[in-house]
Order: sequence, then structure tokens, then C-alpha cells
Amino acid sequence: MDKKMYGFYLRYFFKNKLYILFVLIQFWILIAMISFFCSLGFTGFRLLYLFSRWNFYLSVLFAVFAYIIFTEAISANCEEVIDSITKRKSSWQRGIGSIYLIVILIYHLTLIIGIIFTSIQNDGTRYLFEIFPRTYLMNIVIPQIILLGIAYIASWISANNKMLAHSVVLFFCIMTSPLFENLIWREKPKNFPIDSIVEKIKWLFSIFYKNAEWVPDTQYGLQVENVRLYIQLFWIILIFTIIIWLHKNYKKLSILCFCFSIFFLVISYFPASTYRLNEAWNGIFADYTYYQNEEFDIQEIQESDYKISKYELEIDVKNNLSVDGKLTIDAPIERDEFVFTLYHGYRIKKLEVNNEEASFERNEDSIIIKFPDCVKTFELMVKYDGCSGKYYSNSQAIMLPGYFPWYPLAGDRQIFIQYPYYNGGNGYNPYNRASTADFEVKINTNCKFVTNLPKKSGNVFVGTSDGISIIGGNIIKNNNESAVLNYLPLELSNIDGDEYLEKITREWEQLLKETESVFGLDIHDLKAKRIIIASKDLGRNFSNNNFIEFNDYVLVSPDYLNSQTYMSYRLHESGKDSKIGDLFSHALLRSDVIEADEIVKIMMTIEEERQQMLEDLEEVQKEQLVSRQLKEIEQQIGDENLIKEIVQYLLYSELRSDEEFVEYIYENYQLM
Repeated sequence: MDKKMYGFYLRYFFKNKLYILFVLIQFWILIAMISFFCSLGFTGFRLLYLFSRWNFYLSVLFAVFAYIIFTEAISANCEEVIDSITKRKSSWQRGIGSIYLIVILIYHLTLIIGIIFTSIQNDGTRYLFEIFPRTYLMNIVIPQIILLGIAYIASWISANNKMLAHSVVLFFCIMTSPLFENLIWREKPKNFPIDSIVEKIKWLFSIFYKNAEWVPDTQYGLQVENVRLYIQLFWIILIFTIIIWLHKNYKKLSILCFCFSIFFLVISYFPASTYRLNEAWNGIFADYTYYQNEEFDIQEIQESDYKISKYELEIDVKNNLSVDGKLTIDAPIERDEFVFTLYHGYRIKKLEVNNEEASFERNEDSIIIKFPDCVKTFELMVKYDGCSGKYYSNSQAIMLPGYFPWYPLAGDRQIFIQYPYYNGGNGYNPYNRASTADFEVKINTNCKFVTNLPKKSGNVFVGTSDGISIIGGNIIKNNNESAVLNYLPLELSNIDGDEYLEKITREWEQLLKETESVFGLDIHDLKAKRIIIASKDLGRNFSNNNFIEFNDYVLVSPDYLNSQTYMSYRLHESGKDSKIGDLFSHALLRSDVIEADEIVKIMMTIEEERQQMLEDLEEVQKEQLVSRQLKEIEQQIGDENLIKEIVQYLLYSELRSDEEFVEYIYENYQLM
């Protein structure tokens, strides 16, 4: 570009009061937001999420402003004059666009410095810097480039048809907006899959961060999956193709670029695990919708008389989960039918028995294998792939808890349950287990991960357990000899990793102390277990999925490593119908301090509140009787003994009712 013309564009841009006002307002808002949220203690990740969330609106402002300045010469009827002076086509768009591009670059430099400063100021670790380049590019820069490209193309169209140019900009803004994103079906369409068609169209325009009203999962990050990047590359290459065709009419290059763009478009539609929080019938509550027509009250776990004694699994986690497994099945007696549970989101590609292809029946979550003759033991080879909308598995992050049948479990298992007692709720069955088995697992993935199995070599893990969990993504593994195997660095604010591990260790020791001293439970096995930390999305939107105990480890979310959550988990497992148990569980939720006298006091308060709400005289009398008896027992045996007896009754006792429990206490303590 000629220096004189460049100087002309520069002077024109900065002498235009509207341009300067727009730029100053944008920079003032940017600096004010960074300063304000940094002073509030926002972490760098949280600030990055905030700008990703609002980037659509910022990008639309930039794109509309770009469209205005690109078409200004056309509106003033001086485009041909400028082109004749410079002897180049579209000189105005190139010249003024380059000035505007420099302004945008300075804007991004300011934002990057602001996020880095906030991270240094408030973050507990420097982990954000590891994920920052890809996250910033995919959620801030690339979407803006695409919208600016659309504005540039629309400015060309405006020379011949202003209405069409306006429509192109408006259409693209609507299709990429949260307005179109929130077009969902809360119930499955009955006759025509209109929702599936709309979802395919929405995916085509998913260049911005989606479902931003939901707080992000720090373990998963900000939606930087490969398939989303492919959609963004499709638009960038397509826009580049159109621009070079408009400028140079290079047909061969245009065709080649167009083919590349179509390639990325096609592979973006390949099956993939993408974690999105939306309220569509097939969104975050898809499994609740799927299982709600079934009887999914909590059931006593029916152990099959056969078991999988050994798992040999090769796991590949790329766009989704792919498993090549060899299982050894043993039965105490010969039988001709075996049933296994594998979540219905995983598609079986191949199944063999003793190295020979076998026929099987797939019934929702069940795999049914029938033999012509009875067998006692055999080897099952199975290949499958797929994903779950809740428990994600891709190259960005992995959330595969051991209670979820992402790997085959022996028997017909209950995956989703409704809790009839103890605060109710519903969620994934946290009590599903593999029979204690030998595992040899090879895990191939690009993300950082941790598993409960000891490492043998490289990415091979070997051990014995009743369930295998793989947790990966934005995690840091603890290499010290400690009970805590990992932590989530993006959760930390003004506390470093070592301090956080000490905090978790103190919480664990406090849990053990309260479990033993207040609730009277044996903690010998519990205190020997190691701790794997997963994000709160492990149990998000569901009940009883944030603290799970296995034979050799505990899987827990931040803020749930406490005795209240642990006891709630144990109470739900017992499933005993008890008014005393209901009082006890509600008291645990209200207790700030886990002490026997505090829990008993809250129980009595809750009981009094309930009596005031009851209208039926007979029910009131029943409640008063229970309340009076508990008070009498507490006065005679003390708070500590009462709480321990209640826990034993709810978890272990064969007593079938509260009345029998009261009779037992009176008899055992020889009360009058």
C-alpha cells in the first residue's frame, strides 16, 4: 500500500468522531471490566470464561462497525475514485480495514494482558497459561475473525444489492446468537425429528461458546473440542475462498480451498463426545428422560452368580470413547445365558466368544449372550465406541466414574435411580460395582488423566479393584506419596497446589475423625483409601453423585469431602424407610458443626416444625410420640450414644421399623 494513501486512511480513521468514540468506549469498557472483576478476586479462568460468554455481542459490534466503515466509500459514491487513484480494486476496504485491524489487535493485546495480570494476581497456580492459547483462540479470536470476514464479504455485496448485504450480516448474527442456540425441544417430537434437523443446523453455526449461562466445568474447560475447531476452520477457509475469488478470481485455488472447507465440515459431523449443558430432552437431562418411564426407585443390588474376574482393556479417547476389551467370565455353575450391562450410548462394533464371532441381543443397556450349550467360563472379546452426554470422554477431558457402566458389568444393572427417602432426588446409581476383579488397562489419550489403578509402565495400568475410574482434563497429578492423587488447578484462588493438598488432607482427616467419634463407624478400611478429585459436574443436577466409595479409593468433588456427604451416601445405600432416618439426614444438611448434641438439637427442631405443619390429628399424635420417645432416650443415654445407635440402626440393623428401634433401645439400655 502506498504510504501516502496509508496516511490518508490513518488520518481519516482518527479524525472521524464516530470511529474514535466507538474505539474509546470499547477500550474503556474493557479496562473497567478487567479492573472490576480482578478486584473482586476473579481467577484468570473465570475472567476468560466471562469474555467468552459475552464474545458474541462484542463480535457483533466489531462486525457491524466493520461493515459500516467498509461500505462508507460505496455510500459516498467515491469507491471508484479511490480505486482509480490507487490503481487497485477494493482499496478502501483494504486500507481502512488494515487500520481497523490494528485497533482490534491492540484491543486483544489489552485483553490478554488483563487476563494474564488477573491470573497472576488471583490464581493459585499458573496452569491457565497451559490452556490459554487454544482456549483464547477458539472462544475469542476465531469467532471474531469469522464475523469480520462475513462483514467484509457483505460490503462487497452492498455495491450491487444493499438489502441482500444487510440480510447476510443479520442472518449470520442471528444464526450464531444465543437466541438460536436456545431453540430447543423439552419433549421429544413424536412424528417428525425436527429437533434433530435443527441441531444439525445449529452445529453448523456453533462458532461461539455455547450454553454460556451455565457455570463452566473447570475440569472440562471452555469447549475446545476438535470437532468444534473443525467447524471454525470450515468457516475461515470458506470465507477466505470467497474473498480470493472476489479479488483475484483464482478458480483453481478457490476450488482447492473450497474442497478443504467441505472436508472440515464433514469431519466436524463425525460422532463425538461434546459436553453441553442445555435443557433439551436429549441434553443434560437426557438420561432422566430416557429412564423416567421405567421403575427406577432404588433397588437392592442383585449380584449375578457369575462375574467378570479379569478385564483387559485398550482404551482410546479421541473424539469419543473407543474400547477394545477382553473379559474373562467365571460362573459357579454352568448356564446357557449371560447378561452384561453397558450404557446404551456405546455402540458394539464386534463381539466374540473364545475368539469366535458370537450372536448377541442388545436391549437398551443390556447385552444378552445365549449359548447352545451350558458353559461355566469363557473369554469375551468386545469392541465398542460412543459417548454419554453426562460423562464425557474426548481428547479435551475425561469423566468416566467407576460406577457408570462405560465398561461392561456382569448382570442386569440399574443405571439411574430415584431416591424415595432421605431428601429424595434422583441420579446415576453410585453403588454399581464390578465384582472385585483384576484390571489391565492401556489408556491412549492426549489429555492429562488419573486413574485408581497403579501404573505399570507408560500408559499401562494394572491392579485389583471393584471399579475403574478415569478422570482427565484440566487436572494436576500429585506425584508425592499422599492419599490425594490429583487436584483441579483452575478451582484454586489465592492458594497454591501444595496448600490445597494440605487443605484436602485436613478435610479427609476431619471426615475420618467425625465418622468414628460422632457416628461410631469403623474407619480402618476407609482411611487406607486414596482420593481422586473430579469436578462438581460429577454430580451436577443430580443427587448423591459427588462422593463415592470404592474398595480401594474414594471419588469425590470439591466441597463434598465431609462427613455429612459421606453419611448421606451411606444412608441412601441402606434405603431404609424410617422417619428417624429422615430426621437424621435433614439434620445433617443443616448442621454447620458435626457434633452429637448439635445434630440431636436440629432433629428436635425439625420435628417441631413438622408437627406445626400437620393438620391430621392422628399424624400429629404419631409425630409427637416419636419426638417424645427420642427426647426421653436422649435424656437417659446421652446425645453421643443416641446418634451412634441411630447410625447403627439405619446402616446395619435388621430392625424393620422405628418402633422396633425404640423398643430395642429401651430394652438394651434398660430404660423405664
